[in-house]
Amino acid sequence: MSSNQRSRRTPGVAVDEANNAVSKAEAIPKYTIPPARTEEGGQLTPSLKLKRNMVVREARVEI
Repeated sequence: MSSNQRSRRTPGVAVDEANNAVSKAEAIPKYTIPPARTEEGGQLTPSLKLKRNMVVREARVEI
């Protein structure tokens, strides 16, 4: 499978394949795709680094 085809798969398929390749203890039990982070939204600095405290505050329910 080419890398282009691999990148078009849904995240769920990729997680399932990864989980099949590792032990149950190493498997990914649950995942979420976070919303896009923007400088205007306050999650990124002008140099596009994540503001960790802001992201953690916004995503504390998921974490």
